[in-house]
Amino acid sequence: MYQKNCLLNKFWSNWLFTWQVVPYFDKLSGVIDNFLYMGLFRLKPEIQFLNVDLELESKQDISVLVADLSKQAIVLHYDKDEFRQLARIEAGEEISSPDKAINHLCELIESCSREGLKQWLSCSKRTFDLGFSSGVSPKCYSQALHVDTLLRISAIGAGIEITLYPVEE
Repeated sequence: MYQKNCLLNKFWSNWLFTWQVVPYFDKLSGVIDNFLYMGLFRLKPEIQFLNVDLELESKQDISVLVADLSKQAIVLHYDKDEFRQLARIEAGEEISSPDKAINHLCELIESCSREGLKQWLSCSKRTFDLGFSSGVSPKCYSQALHVDTLLRISAIGAGIEITLYPVEE
C-alpha cells in the first residue's frame, strides 16, 4: 500500500508540476535573459568573425559606384563633402567567413557598370576591412584567406585591414 501511495503521489506531484509550472517557463526564460543582459551572470565572450566592410575613399565622385554596389549590398555609410567622398559597404547577405564575404564583394565590384569601374579606379582607398569581436574563448582562433582570394584582391587593386572590437563590459 505504501508503494502504491508513493507512486500515486509521484504521479500527482509530476502532474501538478507540469500543470502549474510549465506555463511559466516562457516567462522564466525572459527573466533569465534579462539577468544575462544586465550582467548578473557573466558569460565568457567568444572571439568571432563579424563581417567584411568595403571602405572606399576618393577625391572624385563615386556615386555611380556606390549605386551599383547598393543593388546587392548594404551601404552602411556614404558621405561627401567638398574635399572627398567616403563609403562603407557590407555584403547584403549573411556570410560565415571572411573569404566568402570578400569573394562576394569582389563579384559585385567586377559586375559594376563601366562608369562604376572608372570610379573604382579613382578611389585612393579600396580596402576590405575584416571585423572580429574579441573574447576569451576559444583559446586559439583563426580565419584563413585562400590564395585565390588574395590574388583577386590584388588584381582589383584593393587592400586588407583587420579590426578587432573589444569585449564590452
